[in-house]
Amino acid sequence: MQELNEAYFGVNKKSYPDRAKFILDCINQRKLSHPEEIPVPKVGVAGRGERLLAAIIDGTIIALSFIPVAIFFGPQYAESNPILYPVFALIYSYLVFLVLNGYLLIDYGQTIGKKLVGISIRDSEGEIPKFNTLILYRPVVKIIFAILSPLDLINKLLIFRKDKRCAHDHIVGTKVEYRHRA
Repeated sequence: MQELNEAYFGVNKKSYPDRAKFILDCINQRKLSHPEEIPVPKVGVAGRGERLLAAIIDGTIIALSFIPVAIFFGPQYAESNPILYPVFALIYSYLVFLVLNGYLLIDYGQTIGKKLVGISIRDSEGEIPKFNTLILYRPVVKIIFAILSPLDLINKLLIFRKDKRCAHDHIVGTKVEYRHRA
């Protein structure tokens, strides 16, 4: 089945429409004769492991993007402005987050990590949340939790409840689900 799918996606459908149709017919025949080979997509609320992996990927990307700033500006600026430097770091990280993930969030409800893992942010109706929720409310609530460390721990521990939603999900009315492929 995998070979047939690879052949179908690899064939130039404009140049070889007959070949593409033949491969598609073979795929459909194979599905009918071997239904056990059809992959069953994951549906529903995303698992804790997938959410953790997506968060690690996103966190690593943000951390790596901060290295040049920390090297060039960190030592002098941090010593001369011990209060403003963390504020600058927070604003810089948020802007990098928006630049890297803004398009994916608005169009797909995903960050880079969520896209790689195959999960997405949805509202209570299962739709992609509104712009303000994705770009402003959700990140700001997460930042507030991160600043207030004990609350951040509580935020993250709530994922072990039955609905697998963190506190920030409850506050802004979102959930993270497996991505539905069209």
